Amino acid sequence: MNLLKMPIESRQDLGLIRREIAKMTKEAGYSPLVQVQICTAVAEVVRNVLLYAGKGGITARMRRDKFVVEVWDKGKGIPLETLAELENGTYKSKTGLGKGINGTKNLMDRVRILTSPSGTQLFMEKALNA
Repeated sequence: MNLLKMPIESRQDLGLIRREIAKMTKEAGYSPLVQVQICTAVAEVVRNVLLYAGKGGITARMRRDKFVVEVWDKGKGIPLETLAELENGTYKSKTGLGKGINGTKNLMDRVRILTSPSGTQLFMEKALNA
């Protein structure tokens, strides 16, 4: 599969997305360790969509020599003070460990977050030579 594009609406979608990401990264030639890193990062972000916004969507694909993922939701956005804490690694969640996005940043080469009161987009990349 060259492109994954699907809605995020339920916990069942999380399992399906994880399986498809695993298949795509294996086919792309990532090492087993990096496959797990990418799957874990994507699963963390998808869980956040389900927990905080209820639903959203995902696209994932190989683009030249990197795996690129975009996850979005139509929730109320991430408050600026929370976003700053997420960016510097000091955020503590009331509903979990608060390490989902910070952990994702450690697993991927690049993570970028765009947020507004009408939703959030998160972009992730992992180079093939990682």
